[in-house]
Amino acid sequence: MSELDICSRREADRFIQEGRVLLHGSPVARILGQKVPFDETEIVLLNGKNTTTGTNQNEVTTSPLEFSWSQLQTAAVVLHKPVGYISGQPEGAKKHVPAVRLLTKTNAHIVRSTYDSIDNNSNNEEFRHAQSIVQDSLSFQWHHPTKSQEPTLEGYVPAGRLDLESSGLIIFTKNGVMAKKLISGGTRIEKEYYVLVEPLQGLTRYEQAAGMSWANLPRQPHRKLDRMRRGGFRLFGDDDKPLRRVVAAEWIHPEEQPFYFTNHNNNTDHHRRHVLRLVLTEGRKHQIRRMCREMLGMHVLQLVRTRIGSIELGSLPEGKWRPLRQEEARMIHQSG
Repeated sequence: MSELDICSRREADRFIQEGRVLLHGSPVARILGQKVPFDETEIVLLNGKNTTTGTNQNEVTTSPLEFSWSQLQTAAVVLHKPVGYISGQPEGAKKHVPAVRLLTKTNAHIVRSTYDSIDNNSNNEEFRHAQSIVQDSLSFQWHHPTKSQEPTLEGYVPAGRLDLESSGLIIFTKNGVMAKKLISGGTRIEKEYYVLVEPLQGLTRYEQAAGMSWANLPRQPHRKLDRMRRGGFRLFGDDDKPLRRVVAAEWIHPEEQPFYFTNHNNNTDHHRRHVLRLVLTEGRKHQIRRMCREMLGMHVLQLVRTRIGSIELGSLPEGKWRPLRQEEARMIHQSG
């Protein structure tokens, strides 16, 4: 059901338990984890409540869901994640702050930073859209991390990752199908990054622990991007998963560098530093950092994601969020 884009896996579990799923016209046993042929399409989801009693059996869905902005307009928000926040939840004893804590009313970046002047902005469609997200989330209740922290939007999870030391665009959603389209292994949605690099100085402790040596890295740092553009390179530890070719890889002239790295020229080593623009259609753990080290002999100093498909970071301030726009939601829906 997830592969057919009828619903997410979690939603499928719930629908099966509710008796709302038919296979070849018969109710599916309420046992999770059942297997069907990979090309099976005779799956029906009843919009009613129960297939056993036959009550409230309204129209059925036998194909991927059609785009419905009324259902998706509160399904996702776009955040400019700063360095120092993690995309998911802390693991073990780590005390890193999850980026979802930034999804507060104060951090909404629509015309003004707060909703104090809602009457004065009633004609702004995006402002009303953001307000609807906040109001919709009220029905799910706000999440209160601690008494001293501002409540955050409830129910939104990251669709993708940006590591602790990276910043930029990240999408939070509460729609399972949308999340799947953004992060599944088969996605072809482009993701654009600007990366500040310099020649690497040595192996990291993680590389050493993984068994890497200088033999796994270029003898000398270089700026040749051919291997990235060709694809097929195997990162250390991913021998069975060659990289896809990048959509774009280019060095950015100092005068054309984005505003994200405007301060790096003040450093005495600025002549050793370079800005690389990359566009990828896949996302592995620390992929760009590993690519730069293993393919170029370059260490990543800063990494900013600036675009996901047609969704651009633009002028969204660091630490602020905005609603996903209709044309952006349609792009995600039509992908995959």
